[in-house]
Amino acid sequence: MIYSPDTDTYHVGLPIVREMGKRIVILQKAEPGNWQCLDVNELVSCLYKDPDLASLSRNILPHILQSLFITTGCDYVSFFVGLGKVSFMKTFFQFSEFISGGNSVPTSGSLSCAEKDSGFLAFVRLVGSVYFQKHRSAFLKYSSPAEMFREMREGTNSSSHENWLQNIRGAIFERIEFEDNSLPSFQSLWFHWLRSCWVYLTWAQALEQDFSSVLLDRYGWEIDNGDVKIIWDSKQNIEKVQKTVEFLTKGCRCKSGCSSKRCKCLKKGQVCGPGCRCLDCSNLINTDQHQEIQDDSETDFSDTSSDDQDVNLTDEFYIGRLSELEDSSDSESSDVDLT
Repeated sequence: MIYSPDTDTYHVGLPIVREMGKRIVILQKAEPGNWQCLDVNELVSCLYKDPDLASLSRNILPHILQSLFITTGCDYVSFFVGLGKVSFMKTFFQFSEFISGGNSVPTSGSLSCAEKDSGFLAFVRLVGSVYFQKHRSAFLKYSSPAEMFREMREGTNSSSHENWLQNIRGAIFERIEFEDNSLPSFQSLWFHWLRSCWVYLTWAQALEQDFSSVLLDRYGWEIDNGDVKIIWDSKQNIEKVQKTVEFLTKGCRCKSGCSSKRCKCLKKGQVCGPGCRCLDCSNLINTDQHQEIQDDSETDFSDTSSDDQDVNLTDEFYIGRLSELEDSSDSESSDVDLT
């Protein structure tokens, strides 16, 4: 028995329960008259029997659930603003075959941090599906994210995923009130995935006596003069965001029509924008330029962190799944060998 109120603990143990050959019980609450325990072995057994996960291999299922927990926000990995872990879990259980590879849609990779490259594409399908579900009315043409992916699949496997994600970003852009609520870019999700893989590789050493540190600068961080910094997005995307912000917030204050090089916007070869306070401006934006700036603002916002999600709702989600399975079972003993 292990005492820990932290939900990280039993997720660390999901993939290694069978290796230990022991029954592991996590004591989450130890108050007078209020004891709460979670049997990790029983949890794994129920996951094996869950009909929504029937298409997934038993060998990697615990790794998938652990990766799902890590990628949706934990120590060293940021959350998705406005989306809690339960939203991701419900979406995963609903579209598990599409997200983690299956026969219905020819996708590659399972949602496991053990598969660094192909696993990332599964992570993209997970994130895209969650935003698809959150803004469901923006995709009335499609019955599911898998159908949308199937229609837009072209080119390489990676480019198909990026194109699909980009179309979801474009469809929900006008629904987003703040930038940190937008769907992260394909590149920012890659760095997020790398940090998740770092956590996975660290947790995988839970039974090792000698711990080997995984290099941070290979997994979504950079080291600058001894300081560790998060890489939120590609430099190109960050520059586009900065230019858009400057266009919207900064500009000239000309009073002579912005027709000479004295206008700092004209001097930079730029048109005047919402951030300018000029009068009788002649340096106006044309349709093509407006479209270019609008496209930049719609497509390249970075993943941002938020710690206001209630990760303890994960327990309630699992308890709900266990209750459903118990109600539908014939109360027979489990035939899954966990030793």
